[in-house]
Amino acid sequence: MIGQSREISGTSLDEISAKLGDRLSRHGVQSESAAILAAAIASEFAVVEPHVSRPGTLGLLIGRYAIRTDDLALLDAMIAGFAALANGQFFLNGPVAIAVRVAIAVAALKFLKPLWLRGVVLSADEARVFLIVQSNTTALTDEGLTAAEIVEILQRVSPECDMHWADEILQRLAAMTARDQSTTSLISCDSRKRWRSHA
Repeated sequence: MIGQSREISGTSLDEISAKLGDRLSRHGVQSESAAILAAAIASEFAVVEPHVSRPGTLGLLIGRYAIRTDDLALLDAMIAGFAALANGQFFLNGPVAIAVRVAIAVAALKFLKPLWLRGVVLSADEARVFLIVQSNTTALTDEGLTAAEIVEILQRVSPECDMHWADEILQRLAAMTARDQSTTSLISCDSRKRWRSHA
């Protein structure tokens, strides 16, 4: 997690999107991808928080949009991975359309949000590996990735990563511990040693 995240708020979804886009751009997401991804995240996760004027006044009911602290903390944990995903670096067979990349990122946030609230907290490294597996196993016909293929993709953004490091991350993602000490599998490995996402 990147420090403690503060709520992002504004009077419109466009304002929320602009603030999210700036946040994504600062972490390496290319400007066009940042704008599209930010708009999708704002549309999915921004909540309306009505503000009623003081008692005894005739003020209007003013709506305020916000991305709440918990959601923003999850976004910050995923943001380095989102940069590589949005910039097309996480696909084994080359980049795909930006709409597909954005859909994968939003699906990851939606899948992880309830787990995050239960205390299943991902490190930046775990988030990157999870996103790599998810990005390459979105269809039922996708056969999954071997650990060697995951390392090949990882080394595009982190050349120092090796098989031992990747294996440790994969095993953790396969049995994440929640706050109540229950375990949750974000990914799993089949008999052919190929990994798939549960998202």
